[in-house]
Amino acid sequence: VWPMVKRAIAAERCTLSPRELECLALAFEGLTAHESALRLKCTDRTVAYHLSNAMRKLKVDNKMAAIQRACWLGAL
Repeated sequence: VWPMVKRAIAAERCTLSPRELECLALAFEGLTAHESALRLKCTDRTVAYHLSNAMRKLKVDNKMAAIQRACWLGAL
């Protein structure tokens, strides 16, 4: 069972795009979508889009759960 878990974790790690990881990392720091957008020089909607994609890929339904799962996977 353990090798299957390790493979599943590795597969999840590489599915997030660099921008999705960046948006999650900024959310982890406590930045709002607007603050993240200013730092990334994009729109609030773009940040929300990347966070939404990350949540879908991590199979969670909110930003905090996505941050938690990304930390657990070692992505953050």
